[in-house]
This record gives sequence, C-alpha cells and structure tokens, in this order.
Amino acid sequence: MTGLPKAKEMTPVLLEALQRLGGTATVRELEDAVAKKLQLTTEQLAITHDRSRSEYQYRLAWTRSYAKKAGLIVSTQRNHWSLPSA
Repeated sequence: MTGLPKAKEMTPVLLEALQRLGGTATVRELEDAVAKKLQLTTEQLAITHDRSRSEYQYRLAWTRSYAKKAGLIVSTQRNHWSLPSA
C-alpha cells in the first residue's frame, strides 16, 4: 500500500531518535529524525491523510500516543517529548 510502517512498528525508532536528540525533542525534530532513520522517500512523506497532515505524521502521532501510554515517553509541554527521568 503506502510502504509506511505501522504506528506500533515505529516505536523503537522513535525511542532511538529521542535518545540521539539528547532525550528531548519537538514533534518536528522527531518527525525528521524518524523519517531519516526509516529512509522514507519524498513520495512516502507526501501521502496525505487529511488536509492538516500526512499519513506519516498521523502514524507517528499514534506512535507517540502508544509510547506515552506505555510510559516510554512523556510530553513535557505542547509539541515537546522527552524520555522519562530515571
């Protein structure tokens, strides 16, 4: 279909990206880092989900939601995510 990984499949990549970014990052920084790590093409990133975002952004938002619910990441402020303090 789109060649994009499912939301839950992106969790390890999201966590790795967050760690590489120093443990905290904006949504945009995470989108860029995860897309780069997954080697997503311009065409894959251009697939639309709705008027406000791409299918990739939509799936990565679900990835963040799943990771938050599992206690793997925390939202420190609007559009900012961090690894939980040890």
